[in-house]
Amino acid sequence: MNRRRVPLRPALLITGGSGFVGRAMIHELLADEPLLDASLIRIFDLHEPAEPPADTRVQFVRGDVRDPTALADAMTGIDAVFHLASMVDWGTHKPSTVYDVNVGGVAKALEAARSAGVSVFVYTSSLDAVITGRPLRDVDESLPYPRVAPNAYCGSKAEAEKAVAAADDAARPFRTVNLRPASVWGEADPYHISALVNLARKGPYVRIGDGSAVQQHIYAGNLAHGHLAACREMLEAVDEGREPRCAGRSYFLTDAPPINFFRFFDEVVRGSGFEIRPENLWIPRPLMLGAGIVAESLAWLLRPLVHWNPKVSRFAVNYTCSDFTFTSAAARRDFGFAPKYDQQTAFARTTSWFRDRGPAAVPPIPAEPLLAG
Repeated sequence: MNRRRVPLRPALLITGGSGFVGRAMIHELLADEPLLDASLIRIFDLHEPAEPPADTRVQFVRGDVRDPTALADAMTGIDAVFHLASMVDWGTHKPSTVYDVNVGGVAKALEAARSAGVSVFVYTSSLDAVITGRPLRDVDESLPYPRVAPNAYCGSKAEAEKAVAAADDAARPFRTVNLRPASVWGEADPYHISALVNLARKGPYVRIGDGSAVQQHIYAGNLAHGHLAACREMLEAVDEGREPRCAGRSYFLTDAPPINFFRFFDEVVRGSGFEIRPENLWIPRPLMLGAGIVAESLAWLLRPLVHWNPKVSRFAVNYTCSDFTFTSAAARRDFGFAPKYDQQTAFARTTSWFRDRGPAAVPPIPAEPLLAG
């Protein structure tokens, strides 16, 4: 094998680094005694971070993952890439656009990384890559991809995973891994918590289903910690000339046992200081599916004039009303994944962030979330 010596303080590139998970990644990299002591942290995104870090190691490069030239420039001098950039879609974008960003963007990033001599490529995928539209209970990484994806977003994540796994190359070396988080939550969450806080503020606070379905989640800080653990395993393996245990594979990441989506986030909303009214309103799944059809149709009709992401979609309804449970045992075995933050700490940090900032803390979902890392 033609080994490339990996520096003890690697230069890192984070595509989509200004987004929600990107924020957590930067926080972990700048924390005391991080898993990776980076010499350079380069953020590649369409938008600057909302709270730019003062650390001189952090650079911001404006760019789009669909632009090969911008990617090539951003990869210069980089040892490892965290590809967080993705179009988070609820069924309101054209499937071709979703695939262009989530599959085409990954392909361009992989090519740019290989050409630049990058050693490690960590892709932030999603549980959605293997969602079938039916409940999944106690599954592991042996679960195959569905023959037909429920929507373009799920399909794009599956295709991107396949491309990342296929790009793994021991000879160069160019080592890759796919990480599949469950629903991500934490400070500055623009998706789950912000939507529910807005429901609590404006009312009525509506839950979907009957509360019996359970899913799993992961705190953004623990997800970022998992990214660093996988990257470190591969960097050290390349440096030592051995085969990384996680190279070319996909891994589920979660840090908590199953719980109903709304019962979990209700406590976060209350802990953040927002009152829930009414206390116990649950709308049956069939009615909410009808509402999702109406909302998606209206968003499609308005698209030539205004870009609107509806709060309700058929996919969201089906997701919150179905069981999705799995294990992170493989990630623990192969790259030592273990939550850095316990649930009590994650809860306290998240609720404090929203409570201290009040209603203004609710971050807007980007109108064009091309790089929503």
